[in-house]
Amino acid sequence: MFDNSDTPQLIAAREGAGPVRFGDANLWEVIRNRMQAREQESGYAAGEEPKLMGVPASEMESVLREAVREARRRHKALGETIVIWRDGKVVVVPPEEIEV
Repeated sequence: MFDNSDTPQLIAAREGAGPVRFGDANLWEVIRNRMQAREQESGYAAGEEPKLMGVPASEMESVLREAVREARRRHKALGETIVIWRDGKVVVVPPEEIEV
């Protein structure tokens, strides 16, 4: 997650099931607290899955993950590089190293 309001600034990141890394832990806490307050205002029961415009968050995550897989497949097939965030750095990945 990045703050793109000015110069992009890392807020938090996680690769796969790894631990969350924080670029701005204070901003992360502000966002987290506001989201929790919103969920309470929305009347979500404890443990109920949050929704955005009526769509369950898990379904949206699934759709976004598939979109990323498709973009990686397309870049690899076309011989184009991709740019990712890895170990706190921007990394250019050549097509032959793209994992699909």
